[in-house]
Amino acid sequence: MKTVSAAVSQKLERRIYAGVYPVGAQLPSERALAVELGVNRNAVREALRVLEQQGLVQIRRGARPIVLDFRGGGGLETLTGVLRASPTEVTDAIFEDALDFRITYGMGIAELAAARIDQEGALKLQLALVVLRRADSSEAWIAAERVLLDGLVAASKNRIFLLLQNTLANAFKASPAFVALLLAHRRAITVAYGELVKRVVDGDPVAAGNVMRDLMENERRWAESAVRVTRAARSTKAKKARRVRRSPSSAR
Repeated sequence: MKTVSAAVSQKLERRIYAGVYPVGAQLPSERALAVELGVNRNAVREALRVLEQQGLVQIRRGARPIVLDFRGGGGLETLTGVLRASPTEVTDAIFEDALDFRITYGMGIAELAAARIDQEGALKLQLALVVLRRADSSEAWIAAERVLLDGLVAASKNRIFLLLQNTLANAFKASPAFVALLLAHRRAITVAYGELVKRVVDGDPVAAGNVMRDLMENERRWAESAVRVTRAARSTKAKKARRVRRSPSSAR
């Protein structure tokens, strides 16, 4: 069971990764955080120690903690933390950076898989594609898509890609917004995976890389469209709130 201090440190960690507390900024005081989060100051103090051990903040006597630049010395665990930041807090820029990286990363996997595919790997990919096509629920489709991608990475026979896939897949699938994006376009994605598996099994690295690039770029465009819709909704909501505050009835 998660302790109170662990819950607080996770909340603050997500805010730092999402840029709510930018690098170089001071965190709110222990008292302010305790009031906001509804916990005692000891829990906040312990949470800050954890963040200090992670290299996210610097604690100074008599002053509020300062957010450190985690990007300079961060690794895969930092990437996971950034991508797992709460969907309500993660910035558009972080999500867009991750989607940019997926294009190059995905192409590399597809090209290596096509160059190194063997009979066993080809069979596993073809079976995974059948399961994906037959998925009759959102949950089944998401699970099948993960199996197919894992099979693609296994076919590449590259241990670094395998570790990256574990990190990125877990992080992206922890984002409800990203899962919703995939499900909204599952038919088009499934068709693209069919073409990708064919090119990989045929042993054509260039064609496989091109198919993966096109798929990743489409997912990026879909994400950008979703972000624009979200921004417009936020703007509309903010304008309505301002009108309410300015109206004569709200001042009574």
